[in-house]
Amino acid sequence: MKIARILTVALMLVAVIVPLGSCESIASPLEDFNWVCYQYGNPTNFTIPIAGTQLSARFNSKTKMVTGSGGINDFSANYTLERLTVSLGTMQVTTLGGDAEILKRENAYFNFLKKVDRFEMERGQLILFAGENRAYFKQTDVPLKTVTHWGE
Repeated sequence: MKIARILTVALMLVAVIVPLGSCESIASPLEDFNWVCYQYGNPTNFTIPIAGTQLSARFNSKTKMVTGSGGINDFSANYTLERLTVSLGTMQVTTLGGDAEILKRENAYFNFLKKVDRFEMERGQLILFAGENRAYFKQTDVPLKTVTHWGE
């Protein structure tokens, strides 16, 4: 009888511990999706991407790298994620030239990303926060535009 109770308790513990341990490998809803930004900045006066440009981000759960585009140039950075807090490390950016207004908005987008400190998911959208500023992203299945070789 005692052995049956011990086995029952052991099986119950295994049934609880094994699923908890496997939760660590589950990606956050932020990760492993292509996100396209449609507005960012101060909520009282959002900046909208210029037509024909794509502001994007993809958080890779395996490499812990975020990559994307600011409209002309691409970026990458490592990131840390814990629950709803996220922060980016040093950002690497390509240095392609282009339209001055696009580059100005791109620079604002990159500066925003450098200050991101948390995120929320709302009705399938990703919202990144940097203090009072925020950026809204829609998920897309379309592959993101990225350069193949950094610096080209």
